[in-house]
Amino acid sequence: MSDIEEGRLASQRADARATLLAGHEAVSAEVDLTGIDPLHWADTRERVAILRAWCANGRHPRSEALAAAARMGVTVSHFYRLVSAWKKHRDARLVSGHNGRRGDTRDQHGARPVADDARAIMDRVIGRRGTEARFTDVRAEVRSECAADGIAPPSSGLVHKAMMRARQAQSGAAAGPVDDVAVAVVECLLPVMAGDGTVATPELVLAVERPGGVIVGHRLVIDGDVVAAARPLVAQIAAEHHRRVTVVATLAGAVARDGCDSDEDAATTDVPCAGARDARIQVVRRSTLLSTTLGSYIDSIPIRHRSHAARKAGPWRPLSPDDAVTAVDLAVAAHNAARRG
Repeated sequence: MSDIEEGRLASQRADARATLLAGHEAVSAEVDLTGIDPLHWADTRERVAILRAWCANGRHPRSEALAAAARMGVTVSHFYRLVSAWKKHRDARLVSGHNGRRGDTRDQHGARPVADDARAIMDRVIGRRGTEARFTDVRAEVRSECAADGIAPPSSGLVHKAMMRARQAQSGAAAGPVDDVAVAVVECLLPVMAGDGTVATPELVLAVERPGGVIVGHRLVIDGDVVAAARPLVAQIAAEHHRRVTVVATLAGAVARDGCDSDEDAATTDVPCAGARDARIQVVRRSTLLSTTLGSYIDSIPIRHRSHAARKAGPWRPLSPDDAVTAVDLAVAAHNAARRG
């Protein structure tokens, strides 16, 4: 019988002492989750609670170690290593088991790492063409240069990911003066527990300076009405910034439903803002309006600029709405700090 299986049985049989359970103090104490993927905050809090309770007491029999290890889903030897790391550093990142960003350097199907030569060509083409270049043009040039050098090209998915990362990393200071503020709704790829007990993918309303990419306003909408979050944000940006506000077309119909007309066929049209027409506010139908500025991440939180079919759920637990809001606020602050240099 493996250590984990033995631990599960011990946990079920034993009348575990209070030191094994995460007591109220251990659960409620603040945990520094900096650098840990929000998807694993709940698991990390539980691990820290177990380790705090364990270290707050003296010697423990092996049966308790087996039970604690089983609750974490690790072997007992791994559990003892976590105990040692926690005693020495008191750092949640070292015991979470999930302290890295999502994504890796493998190709789209996970079949093989990308060759250094192919990655160098891809980075060189993206650097030469710039982050606002068309993806199809960049992909074609990467394939052409790889073919000329006899190198297997990176997949389309990896070229796209590299472009998104380049857009995310670009410096706002070097992007030129602010032209306008773009407001759009994107999908925020965090699983969040909605009020009815279902797991929802929230929407994130973003107001972003262009071309610099600094986020000057955001609203997280969890299982709610986009209009309620988008319209006040558009009004706020128009009032606070004396420049043009561009609204991505997905919001045009929503704003128009507030009792005003909107020309659905026009490429650009005035739309109501806080009950009045404002010539500075325009609607466009560019789905790439923010993707060329932000990329596909805000710090470590993935976003999607166009709706796609729902992906298969991962092994992680959904965030609470409060944790989701906190995660997005922290990501926006880190994003803006990086953009402002």
